[in-house]
Amino acid sequence: MNKTVRRILLVILIGIFCFSTGKVVFNKLQDAREQKASQELAAQVHAIEEEMEDKTDEEKGEHSIYAPSGRLKQYDALYEENNDLAGWIYIPDSAIDYPVMYTPYSIEKYLRKNFKQDYALSGEPFFGEGWDPEGNFGIIYGHHMEDGTKCADWMFYAKEEYKDSHPIVYFDTLTERRQYEVVAAFYTKIPYVSDTTTFRYFEYTGLPDEETFNYFVAQCKKAAEYDTGVEPVWGDRLLVLSTCSFHVKNGRFVILLRQIK
Repeated sequence: MNKTVRRILLVILIGIFCFSTGKVVFNKLQDAREQKASQELAAQVHAIEEEMEDKTDEEKGEHSIYAPSGRLKQYDALYEENNDLAGWIYIPDSAIDYPVMYTPYSIEKYLRKNFKQDYALSGEPFFGEGWDPEGNFGIIYGHHMEDGTKCADWMFYAKEEYKDSHPIVYFDTLTERRQYEVVAAFYTKIPYVSDTTTFRYFEYTGLPDEETFNYFVAQCKKAAEYDTGVEPVWGDRLLVLSTCSFHVKNGRFVILLRQIK
């Protein structure tokens, strides 16, 4: 190998190294920007909540938790900024503290967009088809980023110990504060068309009757990593959290929740 060839190869290798390094740095900076944007939104919401909590009982009686619009005060300004806002999901002592979006005209709009509708690799959690705040069922989809950000903390519910130490998932609609408990947490996948054995939880856009409701719950509990002892009954309101899992190709991790308040 003559000197010219060696020099060309060296230049190519250096170029590949610089490109790879630059891509890693760019991705880390992008992740940091997206996390900062999420934290700023959460801070805005919690600042209003803390302001209301600091009021005396007498003041609380005089000042409604609702804005003139009828929405909860902490979400009123955010909704005015972006009408795609459907609610807020929060799990204490975790990274989960995000707006939840809903765009029935384009379900996956926030797959790669943030709340301000700018491009964001981690997107925002969003509802699947058919969600109705007054209904009994909804699926929230969120990214499990490989660096452990966004909805990656949902994966911790694969362990019963984590569920026991984080028993309540808070999800607020724009007008109602809600609390949920875990019914089942399980690993699954998006199956091939020919696969008739995998439960296709993602195909459900509602649970319109008792038979469908009971079947859905039974399939989730059958696949569960552990028995929570929670037995939903017809009339309960259910919420599903779904994120990517890397245990198999097209893997998913799913949490079924039941509203308790």
